[in-house]
Amino acid sequence: VLLEELFGVDIPDNYDTLVTVSSLVVIFYILDATYRKVIGADASVQMARMLDGLIKELANSTGCSEDKIREFLRDRYDKGRLRKLVNAAIGFFRPSKRQNNVSAKVGSRIISKEVMREIPGDVAEDVHEPETSSHQYSNVEIELHAQDRDRAKQGWAAVVPAISDARVKMQIFPPIQPEDVWTHQKIRGDIIAVFRDDGGDLTPTQYHLIRLGNDDA
Repeated sequence: VLLEELFGVDIPDNYDTLVTVSSLVVIFYILDATYRKVIGADASVQMARMLDGLIKELANSTGCSEDKIREFLRDRYDKGRLRKLVNAAIGFFRPSKRQNNVSAKVGSRIISKEVMREIPGDVAEDVHEPETSSHQYSNVEIELHAQDRDRAKQGWAAVVPAISDARVKMQIFPPIQPEDVWTHQKIRGDIIAVFRDDGGDLTPTQYHLIRLGNDDA
């Protein structure tokens, strides 16, 4: 679809390499753009490198400039469409995620374990919606009050004394894995706190753990 819309011609299915690369370009664009939206512009490393390499390869193979490909992706997969497609993109790699992020083979291409670790296992619906406000906190103390080793999306709750004494739902984002903090009572790390405006008072409603500090307890 990407190739056909870029060039306005039908691409035969037997162009396996081009079809595989263009499909991966779309998948990694959706994953990278969503991850950056949720966590921040510098959050995606391995996925961003993978996307850059795929776009460069597609440009070299087709003669279409990298800028044109990126412009097409931005226009084609805007915020609304990203929200609808992100879970499908995640689902493409779910079998590998369920096997401890083993490398995945797509056509003749290998998606490395390092890339797989950064691909989110799931994304809650609320992270796609506009939030009242959010703020990033660096190297704060985090008290873990609920843990679920098998899931990063739910089952976790934390108190961050620097923000509030309230127990708040927490999600863990790759490359952090649940086992990295399992059984710890306290850790230090970077979080994004999501706040709800209650008549002028900001109430934390969710924490996103995005990076571990060096002094976890």
